[in-house]
Amino acid sequence: MRIAAVNITRVDPVWCDRLSPFLSHERQERIQRYRFQEDRIRSLCSEMFIRVYAAKLWGLTGKQLRMATNSFQKPYIVGMPHAHFNVSHSGEWVVSAFGSFPVGIDVEQIRPIDLELAHRFFSTKEVAQLQLQPEEEKLSYFFQLWTLKESYVKAKGMGLSIPLQSFSFECKMGSILFRCEDEQENWCFRQYALASGYEMTICSLHPNMPGEIEVLSWRELLEQFVLTLDPRDRQQLLPSFGGESN
Repeated sequence: MRIAAVNITRVDPVWCDRLSPFLSHERQERIQRYRFQEDRIRSLCSEMFIRVYAAKLWGLTGKQLRMATNSFQKPYIVGMPHAHFNVSHSGEWVVSAFGSFPVGIDVEQIRPIDLELAHRFFSTKEVAQLQLQPEEEKLSYFFQLWTLKESYVKAKGMGLSIPLQSFSFECKMGSILFRCEDEQENWCFRQYALASGYEMTICSLHPNMPGEIEVLSWRELLEQFVLTLDPRDRQQLLPSFGGESN
């Protein structure tokens, strides 16, 4: 399994237009629909990660990579049933996970929220555990639980057809306890310290998850993305690299 991340704070929005012709039509349309530049950049980086790691891990470059979505709108690579990936973004970060087993990843920026939301989305046990946390740690614990639940739902690939209150987690002394009466598979979870002020979790059927996140600079992601393009497309992009910073 590979886990990668990029901080988008130094990405010039002009790259959304420069790189758009080399993205899937669905991604181009999605980027155009976004109102805010940050959302356009997050969406751009999401597909760039998919293309970079599809080339690294499965040898798919250029037009060889075809993507579709299942009935729950989870994307997958056409003709590659053993190629699994997932992407998430929040705040300044876009993160991604790739491997040969189903995988889900979620990152959330810790931000002020109404903790009463827990009653809508968390199980009774999770709400009780949240209320037991010291006041200054409640927000962080909320987002730990949230990323755990989101990563599981995303790994399953069934969206919110899985009620969030139908399963529960407990984070205690560095361990993660998972309870779900209807689950027959052995899902594994790992939380990562991506950056201060963020919570990030990965869920997978693969028991051995990497200990480190591959943090790429924007320049590194851009250069690796260009290498996945067909030679003619690559030559078309090269003049744009002149003043690009990290």
